[in-house]
Amino acid sequence: MVDQHFPNTRNMKTVVRLKILSDELLPEAISEKLGLSPDLSWHKGVPDGKTTPNMLKWSGWILNSGAPEDVPLEKQIRTLLTKLEPRAHQLRAISALETVNISCVIYSDTAPPLYFEKEVIGVVASLGANFDIDLYPSSDAVEPVEDILVVERKDTPGTSGEPSHSKSKRQVM
Repeated sequence: MVDQHFPNTRNMKTVVRLKILSDELLPEAISEKLGLSPDLSWHKGVPDGKTTPNMLKWSGWILNSGAPEDVPLEKQIRTLLTKLEPRAHQLRAISALETVNISCVIYSDTAPPLYFEKEVIGVVASLGANFDIDLYPSSDAVEPVEDILVVERKDTPGTSGEPSHSKSKRQVM
């Protein structure tokens, strides 16, 4: 699908998802609080074959937008926000204690359009969520998006201990 405002999105793949990282809450507790089942989850410190050692520093819970990869970024974000809207109160409560990101992974052979309407930014902010946007050249898009790690916590003196984001790939098994 080509966005009429951004016609150069033809060779672009985009994945948008909600990602919750927690030191305390288990994925099952997040599912219970939100009334949703994740597309991917893991427990802190428990290897399961689908996680990397860096991911295991926290428990994780991921919900994909469900939109096809050829749908433009903002439409995927709106699709995800529609799923989250009935659970806004619960998500705000989780985000007060845990890291909540709207993760956008974009594969493109040209510079992708990054445009967000103020209403979308406002809704994301009202949920207590951060934007995490990762861009990859299309020629590098050889592994499934689920195999891309975008989180690394830096607990150094003088910092808040909040996650920062880096990209690394793991080998597909």
